[in-house]
Amino acid sequence: METIDGYSYSYITGTITDYLRSIHSQFYRQSKFEVRMFSLGVILYDKNGAVEKLKEKASVVMELDFESPTPDLFTLKKYMLFNHFIKIKNETNLRKYHYFQFLDHIFKAYSFYIGFEIPSIEKLDRILFDKTYRSKNNFTAFPDKTFFKLWEEAVNVEEKYFTETVKQLYEHLEGCWGKFDADDFKTII
Repeated sequence: METIDGYSYSYITGTITDYLRSIHSQFYRQSKFEVRMFSLGVILYDKNGAVEKLKEKASVVMELDFESPTPDLFTLKKYMLFNHFIKIKNETNLRKYHYFQFLDHIFKAYSFYIGFEIPSIEKLDRILFDKTYRSKNNFTAFPDKTFFKLWEEAVNVEEKYFTETVKQLYEHLEGCWGKFDADDFKTII
């Protein structure tokens, strides 16, 4: 990638098959990074028309909704969140680590649950807070305003409030997707 006079230029360095694999893999992980690049970008040189075909495919994929998580995968995500939640409440030695892991996992798990594209960490701030960037790049605002407000506050809270903010976020999610019973669950992965 290169930026000249405020414009970003990307050069294709892989094969069309590589990019198709990448599009499929990213879509499975609830991301449309490559899809967005091809569907919104302008092709400056395409020797044999293959990149234009890739752009057409990307435009179709851009319109697709993400698949819902399987029940087992969803249960596993709930279990991971529950473990972090307990470790934060019990004030383990790695409490701060578990707190920020919890915030990362709860954002991704809930995004997965509601079908919101999970942005890369490099784009997270712009996608969540910059309306112009979202509009220009075909992103939507986070749909659950209550969750987003709680999550944003939790990211910036002082350590002495970790337990309370995590509890509020966790309870909000339980209200959306139901309670997790750590004593009575089974999942196959």
